[in-house]
Amino acid sequence: MLRPLIVFSTLRAKFAGLARTRFVVVVSVCAAASLGTVSPPLASATVTSAGAPSKAQYIAKADAICTAEGKLLAPYAEKYSQLTSARRANDAQAAIILTESDAIRSAALAKLRALPVPAGARTRLTGIWNTFDKLITETDEVAMALGGSDTPTMATLDANAELTGGQYELEAQAYGFKVCGASHS
Repeated sequence: MLRPLIVFSTLRAKFAGLARTRFVVVVSVCAAASLGTVSPPLASATVTSAGAPSKAQYIAKADAICTAEGKLLAPYAEKYSQLTSARRANDAQAAIILTESDAIRSAALAKLRALPVPAGARTRLTGIWNTFDKLITETDEVAMALGGSDTPTMATLDANAELTGGQYELEAQAYGFKVCGASHS
């Protein structure tokens, strides 16, 4: 999965300049640290139906990944909430927090896609993880708008990301996840 590399390249192109160099380095370090190993996407995971996990086993493994992701995201969520709730919003800081959070989400998504899937569930799970990927992409776009102090565009993009987050949450809950999708993990 190349998502963190795409984020890094996009950030480097969007935030050229001395002040933004530190931003790109922080994001790339965060992405590399959270990745561990890069896993193949769900579509290329090969497991025969005889060796496939049960739905309950799959949910337990996926929710464990999402729990670990949530622990990594907690400090970012708190910082972001403090920035926005106190009306002291610093767009550049908020953009950094969102982008670092998305690097963690991208790493978790790679791990989720690499899990062997229960027999007959590939299409449904691919749809859920594609919605999660769309949420990450849209949050990246919000961060870019924030970093450029483009408030009108940011508001529209943020509304889109909220809708996608709600869709991800509904899809994940409908499948049976208890952690994945909750609060748009």
